[in-house]
Amino acid sequence: MAKKAGRMIVPWFNADRGWGDMEIFECGDEVVVVDTYAHGMIEARNRLLKILNGRKFSLFISHGHHDHNGDYEYYFKKGLVKSLYISAYGPSQEVSNDKDRDAAMIALAKKLGIKIVYLKEPTTFTIGTGKFEILYVPKSGNNNTKSICMRVTLNGVRILLCGDATTSTIDWMLDRDIDISCDIVKLNHHGVKENNPLKVVKACKATYAFGNCNGETKS
Repeated sequence: MAKKAGRMIVPWFNADRGWGDMEIFECGDEVVVVDTYAHGMIEARNRLLKILNGRKFSLFISHGHHDHNGDYEYYFKKGLVKSLYISAYGPSQEVSNDKDRDAAMIALAKKLGIKIVYLKEPTTFTIGTGKFEILYVPKSGNNNTKSICMRVTLNGVRILLCGDATTSTIDWMLDRDIDISCDIVKLNHHGVKENNPLKVVKACKATYAFGNCNGETKS
């Protein structure tokens, strides 16, 4: 029997409805979610629950800011997450206590028996019908700079996701000739202009771009 095709779903809301990112990938029978939005995003929760239809999912966290991992506890305690993919290097301690929240997330995952995969680049693996390439996992810098950069290939379409990556994150990859080409690119840091310079647009060669809302910029 042929494998089911896949699709990407991006829950999107007006900026005044909440902060953050979430990308949902249906990879045949498997579901993969990248980031969780901030805590309490009811619309995102309901959308994901409808897509899951009783299934569990694999969760990637791009970096340790609350608008990307703020709602992990809801999904953990619902018993919906079967594996957690996070940076091997962890977030720094910024004013929002990101390192504390990351430690709490890891502790809860261990308590609930959720498999934890600590990511280092480069590595490539498949989940269902999806191919996941970890291109770069920064070891240092602020939490945006330390965003995991990954490319997802689904139905032959390549999607580049770099969380809230800064220009220094991208510069590091370009200086080392890391291929970031793709068909669809998620705009870095919710579309903030300085995190999406022309050199990024040229290097990724994308046909389409998208960005999630977060309530902090209109750029």
